[in-house]
Amino acid sequence: MTDRTDRDITEKDYNNAASLSRLFYEFFKMGLFTIGGGMAMVPVLQDIMERNRWMSTEETLDCIAVCQSLPGVVAINMATFVGFRKRGVLGAACTTVGILLPSLIIIIIVAMFMGRIDQNLYVQGALSGIRAAAAGLIGWATWRMGRQVLHGKGWFAWTLAVISFIVVGVVGINAVWVILGGIVLGIIYNSIITARKAGDGE
Repeated sequence: MTDRTDRDITEKDYNNAASLSRLFYEFFKMGLFTIGGGMAMVPVLQDIMERNRWMSTEETLDCIAVCQSLPGVVAINMATFVGFRKRGVLGAACTTVGILLPSLIIIIIVAMFMGRIDQNLYVQGALSGIRAAAAGLIGWATWRMGRQVLHGKGWFAWTLAVISFIVVGVVGINAVWVILGGIVLGIIYNSIITARKAGDGE
């Protein structure tokens, strides 16, 4: 029996059951060791989904896109989405508490002692290192997501991605409007493509 490659793995293989304790553990660990906010958690989330065979890469990217488009903190949105997808309301509660608990505990501890140590040379050095590492994680998440989302998607996806980058990064338009605009343009584009296919079929 030979080992299967990634191309041999089907969507059905990414449908493993998840216990409540496992969901809590994975997202507690994700909340504990991921620095830099929601987007820095994207590569960690992808690793969790693939390692546990809970979601395929395509499903994970859909999860990230939906959670990024919704109000609220993207990390919590992702945790709740995955938990509900795997185990319903109880699963959503486990993943949400799991990802929130490390931050809650650490913030309370930091708030208790920060006034005494905020000018400490070693603390300032550690914070500088954390900020740099967070920037690297976000950059890696952007590169990995972009490569997976845009691969083989054609001119529309590439054009929309470039325009979105320009209007947010250069022009300074709020990302909310870019997301809403992407939703509208995506609906229009898919409607045109569907209508053309229907016309060709006739």
